[in-house]
Amino acid sequence: MTFSFVASLTALAGFILGVGWVFAGSRLFQRWGVEAHQDGILVGRRIGVVYLTIALMMILVKDAQPSELREAISLAMALGMVGLAVMGLYEFKRRAVNASMLVSVGLEIFLAVGFSWTFIAP
Repeated sequence: MTFSFVASLTALAGFILGVGWVFAGSRLFQRWGVEAHQDGILVGRRIGVVYLTIALMMILVKDAQPSELREAISLAMALGMVGLAVMGLYEFKRRAVNASMLVSVGLEIFLAVGFSWTFIAP
């Protein structure tokens, strides 16, 4: 897996999630089997902007040559994806979300492996 591929896939996922959280947060809650409340929707919209920012960052760096900065981005993204996957598995195990959370966890693990690979073998 190349850095460009993993960054592009992350940008696509970030764009989809960002738009989803900003404009249709209640649907994302429903997808996970969680009741949507105004507080959660408000936080979700703000997180949506963060996802859009990450998507933009990934677009801007996807063609970066191997460097310390690219390694830092790869390491940070890999650790972030592992954190999201662990949190998703935890919430699924305690039955706070339904099995559709496992789709998110699968993508997060895939991206964690991809960013780890680009960190180890630039």
